Amino acid sequence: MTMEIGHQHENGRRKPVRVYMDGCFDMMHFGHANALRQAKSLGDVLVVGICPDEEIRRNKGPPVMNNDERLAAVESVKWVDEIITDVPYDVTSDFLRTLIEDHGVDFIVHGDDPCLGPDGRDVYAAVKEQKKFRTVKRTEGVSSTDILDRIMRCSGDLVTQPAKMMNGENGMNEMNGTNGTNGLKGSNGTNGLKGSNGTNTMNGTAGRKKMNGKNGTNGMNHGSPFHRPSTFLPTTRRLLEFVGNSNIAKANGVNNVVYVDGAFDMFHAGHIAALREAKKHGDFVLVGIHDDITVNSYKGGNFPIMNLHERVLSVLSSKYVNEVIIGAPLEISEDMIKTMNISMVVHGVHQDKRLNPVDPNEQDPYKVPKQLGIFQEIDSKSELSVHDIVRRITQKRDQYEKRNEKKVAQEQVYLQNKEYVEEL
Repeated sequence: MTMEIGHQHENGRRKPVRVYMDGCFDMMHFGHANALRQAKSLGDVLVVGICPDEEIRRNKGPPVMNNDERLAAVESVKWVDEIITDVPYDVTSDFLRTLIEDHGVDFIVHGDDPCLGPDGRDVYAAVKEQKKFRTVKRTEGVSSTDILDRIMRCSGDLVTQPAKMMNGENGMNEMNGTNGTNGLKGSNGTNGLKGSNGTNTMNGTAGRKKMNGKNGTNGMNHGSPFHRPSTFLPTTRRLLEFVGNSNIAKANGVNNVVYVDGAFDMFHAGHIAALREAKKHGDFVLVGIHDDITVNSYKGGNFPIMNLHERVLSVLSSKYVNEVIIGAPLEISEDMIKTMNISMVVHGVHQDKRLNPVDPNEQDPYKVPKQLGIFQEIDSKSELSVHDIVRRITQKRDQYEKRNEKKVAQEQVYLQNKEYVEEL
């Protein structure tokens, strides 16, 4: 099935260049979006093929997201013009002929990392033989395998353990405390993301079950490239490329600026449905994305899974979004409303559950917009949440661990042979 979802090119003297990129797009992330952005820059029309569940299961293992959820994620990306569903994982000569003859495709694009079938064969071999293949830079530090690894590594904490303190001492799961269990920035903290001598620390030493430490009991450094802090390198250029010009406008002079905020962790079909609904209420959608510490304060556990920079790029890739506030305040003030020319604040009915208990003395972050009469709840009709995604993974943990073992071996070969590729 083919869908046309983008702008229509006017008839002109030059035939529009039609570019094809395919993929599973499971747990769609900013790396996928960046590949699509680069692919679009090589031509005029970007045609995206999405492999169905059966193809993914046969070639890679069980997908986390279903066909409809992956379709919604790809359809939301602002660089995508057309979508072909139910495409084969292996681009054979026969399917390449179909792409050329039925869809007018000029060439096929993929990242600079190898894409191999179960038999170890290059799935784009036929395309390369016919000189129809182009390469774009793979985005460092993120992949579906990496995200699966993040979730499986700390899924127990994600599901069951709330952060109990923000700034206390000797506190369990505190955010900035000393000697705190699960302290995000604590020293001597168990599960401290930046602690030293901490249990489950990201960068600490002498910690148990840490990510990259030495002398740790149950240490996670087994030679896998994923058992380390993220190698994603957020740059101003990449941020500007994601902002682009296709759907960005100045809020000045716009009559209806709609503001929606949240974590937008593991940016998924539920978020997209909410943003699509928000778009119906105004001309300009401004999205406030909370920073990591704020998200952890109300979600608890080891949330967020994706850091602030990663979440910003994912949200910016959506065609329903005009602008974002990076590290938006939790409480919406009257000054912020005036500064950003906000005419309506919307909030989804279906929200990710929070692991932390609600403090009865906690300030309602939407108090001011409610008092001003500009607050409205919206129903996206989607109940998908990041907790649902985590649950799906933990329920099939053995299958995903087996899948990742194979992918990690492929990743190590790629990293050892990696060469510089210019990002478009």
